[in-house]
Formats: sequence, C-alpha cells, structure tokens
Amino acid sequence: MAKTCNDIVTDLYAGYRSQAIVTASELGIFDFLANGKATPSQTAAALNTDCRATEQLMDFLASSGYLVKEQSKDESGEVFENSAETTKYLTRNGLVSLMVPCIKHHIAFGQDLYHIVKDGQKHQDTKDWESKMLWLRDTETREQYYRKTQAAALIWYAPAVSSDHSFDLSQFKTACDLGGGSGDVAYAVAKRYPNMEMTIFDMPQVITTAKQYSPADVPTNVTYMEGDFFETELPNVDLFIISNVLLIFTDEKASILLSRVYKALKPGGACLLVECLFDDDKMGPPIAHTCDIMMLIKYYGKVRTRIEHRELLQNNGFVNVKFNKSKDETANTTIAFKPT
Repeated sequence: MAKTCNDIVTDLYAGYRSQAIVTASELGIFDFLANGKATPSQTAAALNTDCRATEQLMDFLASSGYLVKEQSKDESGEVFENSAETTKYLTRNGLVSLMVPCIKHHIAFGQDLYHIVKDGQKHQDTKDWESKMLWLRDTETREQYYRKTQAAALIWYAPAVSSDHSFDLSQFKTACDLGGGSGDVAYAVAKRYPNMEMTIFDMPQVITTAKQYSPADVPTNVTYMEGDFFETELPNVDLFIISNVLLIFTDEKASILLSRVYKALKPGGACLLVECLFDDDKMGPPIAHTCDIMMLIKYYGKVRTRIEHRELLQNNGFVNVKFNKSKDETANTTIAFKPT
C-alpha cells in the first residue's frame, strides 16, 4: 500500500502513541476512569497531575480509541470514560497493563537499532546484556518480568496449545516446556491433559521466580527443572513445547537447540513450536514485523516464515511438519515428529 506524506509523518511519530498509553497506565488514569466518567480536571485533581497536560493526554487517548469522550449532561464540560477493552486490559492487573514496565525497556532498547543494522552481531557482542536484564538480580524487576511473560502466555501462548482448536497432544505421556518462563503454558497443557507428566525447564533465576509467584492451583503433574538450553542435559520426554523462544536465536543457534531437542526426544516424540510467524512473502502480519524488529534489537534474533520453520526442523531430523495458524496471528503452532 502506497504511503502518503501524512502517513509517513504519522509513522515517524508513532512512538508517542506507546508513550501516551504507558504514561496513562503508570499515572493511574485508566484505573481512575474504571470507576466512572470524569472530566480532565476531576481526573487531574484525583491523581495530583497537571490539569491541562492531563486533558491533552486524555484527548489523545480518546482519538486513539482508548477513551470515550462526550459532553456532560449538566454542560460542565467534556467527560471521559474507558472503552470496554481499556478497562479489561489496561487497568491495574489487566493482562496488557502487566507488560507496561517491560514495554518501557523495549522503548529504550529501540535506540540501539541503528547500531544493530550498521554493525550486526558485532554490536550485540559488545553489549553486557546480562547487566541490562535487571530481572536476573533485582527482585522487583524480576516480578515485572514474570508478570510480563505471564501476560503474554495467558493472552497468546497458553490458548494456542490448550484450546479445542489446538493440536491434540493426548498421545504424549511426558512433556517439557523448554523456556517455560512464568509456567502458564505448561500449567494450561497439564490441566488439559492430567495424565501427562509436565516439566518446566528454564534458567535458575526464572524457575525461582516462577515458583515464587505461581498460582495456588498449579497442577500436581507439573515439576520444575533448572538449567541452560545449550549446556544442561535435556529431559528424555515424548514432547517438547518451545514457546516464543526460537525467535530470539540466529538460525545457527536455533539449529543447535533443535538438534539437542531431537536428541533428547523419545522415538516418535514431537517438538511443538509456538510463536509469531511471517506470511511466506514477509509482507505481514504487522505484529510479526514489530516482533521481528524487537527480537533483532534485543537478541539479534528473527521471526521466521513457515517455510523457514520447516527447513530448520527438517534439517535437524524432524519429519511430518504441520502448522496451525492462530486467529490473532501472534501464536502460530508448528509440530514436527522424531521418527520411531
């Protein structure tokens, strides 16, 4: 689609849209309006913010569909309220609002894109990425990381593997959620298949955090395992689930991981990949391109097409590769088998 001059300018300033949403979430505007309609002055007084700046922010959010604006019945001015989706997702403890602290880090990471494109992985190699990933050490930030991964899992990845439209996994008796993060994907699968023994595998700091913030109803068929994808011996299971992990790696490193998974799988076992995928012509969907740039900046990783997924899997011995496209295009599933 051809871009007009106004389209180009709007795209260049698009970062302000995310800044506005993040700011409104952090200031509590969405939480305040969840209690009912209010004018900008009432909102500013309640939240101890600048009245004119608050009004401008609320106008921006209304024009973007996050707030609804109307004239008050008593003619005291314009009143605002949340849209239904804003109240559901962006108020305190709403699934998307839990991502806000980490989205701020993504915005900061965006400044590195110029150097990544210019210098490639050489620039990545000069970065002390562990020092940037504060959640590895800081308890509060670690909780933010957990909440963000939990939100992504509950919105996209868990439904992709545990709904009526997912691949049938009932034939598998043992499984490992490799890079299980918050554990919510594993919990969802374990609940759907109570006879399956499920292991959540991730780095020690991630496992510690997952246990600390785990829900009260963790299925009894779930266990945890600490380790490193490339160093620790992987469990010998019937099924590996890999959600939103392969895309953080280059093709070379992704191939190494898949070869380790293949070696650990029992004969006849399967690898289930869950992540965003490009259309074959790489012209969409838009969410895939956003994710691709994010992975490039953070890890020198990449989003792939179905063809590229198939090649990676087949090059590492897998056969019978099948795809299942999600309706929202954020958590497509690919399953491939180890021959018996």
